[in-house]
Amino acid sequence: MDLVGLLKKHRLNVVRKDGYTNPVDTCSRWILLDGEVYGEHKFQGNFLVDVEKIVLWSKKQAKQTWVNQENIERAKNYFAEWISKADLGNETPTLLDTHQREFLKSHISTFIDMKCFKTYCPSCATFYEEVVEGPKKKSGAGKIIGWTDEYLCPEGHSLYSQEEEIRLF
Repeated sequence: MDLVGLLKKHRLNVVRKDGYTNPVDTCSRWILLDGEVYGEHKFQGNFLVDVEKIVLWSKKQAKQTWVNQENIERAKNYFAEWISKADLGNETPTLLDTHQREFLKSHISTFIDMKCFKTYCPSCATFYEEVVEGPKKKSGAGKIIGWTDEYLCPEGHSLYSQEEEIRLF
């Protein structure tokens, strides 16, 4: 069975309308942060994070950061506890709920810098534990500064491209 088939069999926890519900499933060694199984995604393939390597980082995030959306804040605070009890022998990727992904998705570059990820390149049909940063394309005029963040697989296939912009007032 392929990765998508395995992931679709895996249950996601249910988020009640009145608040955040902690995950009921045990986390595996890998969490799928971005991929086609979620529908909307930024990476062209799948982006997985090794939870064993981010336990201390997630504890610091829980203590040192704050999110103004209650369900995301609750997910962030419980995340460190949840991954510290992960079944590291289970290599099947664990899907994240909406609130976990919301707080984690802005940290893809952090996980790349920490070297605690693997990504699947659909063009190569291969997992890689490294990416190549694409050339920075900068633009700007007046009060707008823009650039493009891009990551490529080691063979040069584009895995991620995001236009970024800062507006000065």
